[in-house]
Amino acid sequence: MSEKKHYGYLWLAELKKLAKTLKKDHPDLNHSQRLELAAQQFAGVRHYHEAMALHKQYIDSLQERKGSSLVNCKYCDLNYYADLAEDLKWHEERHLKYEKAEKALGYKPEAREEREASKQVAYEGMYLQKENPKKQVEYALKLIRAHFDRSLEAAIDGDYWKSHPPFEAFAAMMDYGPSLIPPEAMQVIRNRYGCIEGPIPRGLSYWFPRNQA
Repeated sequence: MSEKKHYGYLWLAELKKLAKTLKKDHPDLNHSQRLELAAQQFAGVRHYHEAMALHKQYIDSLQERKGSSLVNCKYCDLNYYADLAEDLKWHEERHLKYEKAEKALGYKPEAREEREASKQVAYEGMYLQKENPKKQVEYALKLIRAHFDRSLEAAIDGDYWKSHPPFEAFAAMMDYGPSLIPPEAMQVIRNRYGCIEGPIPRGLSYWFPRNQA
């Protein structure tokens, strides 16, 4: 089964970028005509307005209404008011950041609600699996993953995601006390990922570049 096409903001930006590059080969065409040609070549549609319709339909499919005008984007996890121009711009900018990050990393952090659920499952699992060290490690890693996703989300919002450590390095940086992760499980994680002291002090779970720490 082929992967579902994403007609997001990055897709639209790439279409518009192509239209600009077409000026060299088609100096006789105006900007609107180059957009039409780009839509045909890039999106395989007849007209630019058809490409815009695909884009709008895709973006709208990701929006979940929370009130009369309040919506939540299921992709970038932003709550915003769809009837406010500044909120629409805010959503477009955040959504585009997430698309660029996911394209480069091949990964997108879980939304806040899913992360909080994962953390709760992890805490309960580590407590209930006291006699099963292997399971405790699994739940401990689930907790670290939730913290990693939260840290990566902040990095995407702050435009420093390109330097954010991958999960393996992040796990090595995290210094959990025994009240969060049992020492035996923490030792297994240390043996697996190593220990990197300094970047994330104990008690914290966000990674920041040195100039922002």
